[in-house]
Amino acid sequence: MNDLKEILIEFTRFKGRVSLSLFLGIMTVTTGVGLIAASGYLISWAALRPPILDLILVLVAVRFFGISRAAFRYAERLFSHDLTFRILKNLRVHFYQKVEPLLPAKAIRFKSADLLTRFSDDVDQLQEFYLKTVSPTLIALFFITVTAIVLSIYSVTLSVIVFILMIVNAAFMPFLVRYKAGQSARELSVSSARLGQYMSDHIRGSADLMFSGQYSDWMKRGEEVIDELSEVQKTRARAFSMESGLFTLISHASIPVSFLILLPLVVDGTISGLVMTAIILGLFSVFESLEPMGNALQHFYESKEAASRLNEVTREEEQDSDELKIAEFSPKHYSIHFDNVFFGYNSSPVLNGFSLEVQQGEHVILKGASGCGKSTAAHLLVKWFEPWRGKIMIGDQNIGDFSGKEVRKLISVVSQNTRLFNTSLRNNLKIARPDATDEALAMALEKVGFSEALRRLPEGLSTQVGELGLRLSGGERQRVSLARALLKDAPIWILDEPLSSLDRKMAEEIMLTLNELIKEKTVLHITHQNSRFFTADKVYHMVDGAIKLEAIEPI
Repeated sequence: MNDLKEILIEFTRFKGRVSLSLFLGIMTVTTGVGLIAASGYLISWAALRPPILDLILVLVAVRFFGISRAAFRYAERLFSHDLTFRILKNLRVHFYQKVEPLLPAKAIRFKSADLLTRFSDDVDQLQEFYLKTVSPTLIALFFITVTAIVLSIYSVTLSVIVFILMIVNAAFMPFLVRYKAGQSARELSVSSARLGQYMSDHIRGSADLMFSGQYSDWMKRGEEVIDELSEVQKTRARAFSMESGLFTLISHASIPVSFLILLPLVVDGTISGLVMTAIILGLFSVFESLEPMGNALQHFYESKEAASRLNEVTREEEQDSDELKIAEFSPKHYSIHFDNVFFGYNSSPVLNGFSLEVQQGEHVILKGASGCGKSTAAHLLVKWFEPWRGKIMIGDQNIGDFSGKEVRKLISVVSQNTRLFNTSLRNNLKIARPDATDEALAMALEKVGFSEALRRLPEGLSTQVGELGLRLSGGERQRVSLARALLKDAPIWILDEPLSSLDRKMAEEIMLTLNELIKEKTVLHITHQNSRFFTADKVYHMVDGAIKLEAIEPI
């Protein structure tokens, strides 16, 4: 139950709505039982041709139960789903807030489509926990108890037999479904995530697959993934179908059993035939209310598995917790100092005693081959990860003592992969400064040489840039990235291969613009080779996590 801790906490926050929803559920079943019992009583009595006035009270009862059942059913659905959606909203916010600071590190362990599945399908699965597990179980327990007590007034034997039949339906059936469905809850989540990842890879890489002649093999792999998911779904369907059939059999068995036990009571005059009819039909209606219990246990395990997959992402304690590190990060100056830093991914070390110092206002190039650890150093500086050992100082303060949110306020990053979102150019720029006016945005774009492109855009700042910014050229996307950094106006800039995806002419234009923007900033420029466009105070060459001062001026 620890996996479901968060959703149980949400129940306590909405205990008033939970109680109201359960009350409405009980009243829905109660009026349904009353409607069927009163209808049976009315039909049986009408068959005896009594005076019409004698039927008035029962007619009113039938109409009352019919209208009330519809009203209670509507209210129960309205409030139970409202409760569920409120809980889901809070769960989405909770898990997002918990995972967002950890996401860069978690993205290494989890595939993107898998993460998306966890935060969409798995969170959605949690709505089943109340609607198909908690509510049916509590309502079933209530009616099993009440039915047994009411029947004992007429016949203890009938009360015991019906109680046993109800327990079989409400308790034995769920375990039977669970046994037949096996581990399908986990398998369903894993197979769905695998299919999502396959489709993501297929959409992104279909052109490469066709050019390489591997498209047919890739499609066969997709068919295998779909077949695997289909088998899991078939297993679940067979289990649920078997449960439905057995449930119907036991429910219908209550009719002849009740008739045989109540008939002697009618013969000796203890109860009338009309009452016997009402009891039998009412019992049948009560059994119908137990039907959701057949799948309740399986839905419980599926919800538990969904919660477990979500908790798997957030299980590790966040080392960079804003709740624990609330102090404002305000160093006296903006120098950078890596002091004997050790770090790696999983158990593979990347930085072994890495040390580097960048004075305030200094421009430093850190170059080296791919995989030598230079980007890892940048990731540590912005606190995507925590070093295993050693410390990183900005000015007079150790960034390990502060939250990543506070540290990142002082750092702008211009990377090789500019991430633009599928929204307007304005919204993409306001990520850096939400309160910026259109005039400020236009001025920033002008400073980075984007003004001409802005005039060509059909709707100016309101132009939709498309998914990943594909409506803009590579150079334009990079200039938007520079404009973001300029709007943020942070004292420290990290340039992580900002020119790697651009042609030589465009790289020269971007770098000349960049040199003007960073004149008074502390700059760490990460690249795999020297840049003749970038003016640096020092150049360090990095090999296997260690650095060597190469030259005072870049070539």
